Amino acid sequence: MALKEIHPILWVSSIERSVLFYQQRLGFDLAFAMTGDGGTMVHASITNGGVTLMLGTKPDGGVAIGGGVELYTYADDVDAYYERVCSAGAPVTQAIADQYWGDRTFTVTDPDGHVLTFAQTVRAFDPARDVPVAATV
Repeated sequence: MALKEIHPILWVSSIERSVLFYQQRLGFDLAFAMTGDGGTMVHASITNGGVTLMLGTKPDGGVAIGGGVELYTYADDVDAYYERVCSAGAPVTQAIADQYWGDRTFTVTDPDGHVLTFAQTVRAFDPARDVPVAATV
């Protein structure tokens, strides 16, 4: 048996606010939303290409919001995506840069503290050549 997909659920303080952030700042589309009493969203699913994120709130409040996990997502053209999210006003917490492991990355933090790094492999990684001295064991 092999696993097929992963759809992380991000616990957020406001689903509506998060949906707007991901739509307006990161170019996601709303795939579906479930509403509760009074029409407020109780769950949502957003997509961008092959990436699906679910957004939810915990009614008991027993789950920490944000932090603890970093979502590392590959993009077809990370430079173009970086320009798109910057021009949309996304809070970039790490500017685009080439990394020693061969990826070009940048990082955004959403309103609830969830960290998302977007990457594109720009060269092959060679551990004998590319591992910094501080990273060796």
